[in-house]
Amino acid sequence: MFNKPNEASKDEKLDELIQAFQQYATTTTSSIRNLAFQMGQLAEAQQKKESGRFPSPPEQAKSIMTFMHEGSEEVEKFGEFYTSKQKSS
Repeated sequence: MFNKPNEASKDEKLDELIQAFQQYATTTTSSIRNLAFQMGQLAEAQQKKESGRFPSPPEQAKSIMTFMHEGSEEVEKFGEFYTSKQKSS
C-alpha cells in the first residue's frame, strides 16, 4: 500500500535537515553576537547618561535602528531559507 523510502533517501533527508539546523545555528550565533554588541553600546550610552555625558538622540536612534534592521534581516533570511528547504523536500 505505502511505499517505504529507501535507506539512501532517509540519509539524504537527514543530511539536509542537519545542514538546515547548522545554517540556522550559524545565523542564530551571528544574531546573538550582534545583539551582544548592541547591548554593549546601549550599556555604554547608559553609563554616559549616568555620568552626565548624554549621547545625542541621533546617536541613540541610529544604534537602535541598526539593531532592529539587522534583526529583521536575519529573520527574513531564515524565512527564505526555511521556505526554500520546504519546497525542495
